[in-house]
Amino acid sequence: MAQALDLEVVVEGIETDVQADLLQALACEYGQGYLFSRPVTAEQFELLLLKENRDIKLVG
Repeated sequence: MAQALDLEVVVEGIETDVQADLLQALACEYGQGYLFSRPVTAEQFELLLLKENRDIKLVG
């Protein structure tokens, strides 16, 4: 229904691969939950972003 109304939806509380697979099959684009990460502080989040940026390899 959200897609038909051109709305973006964030699914909360995803905890298992089965849930994530089902939501992906339903074309849910955004989700959050313990499956992806436990809550982190702002400082921990910043470190995660910095690490992610270092891990990205440019293809050119």
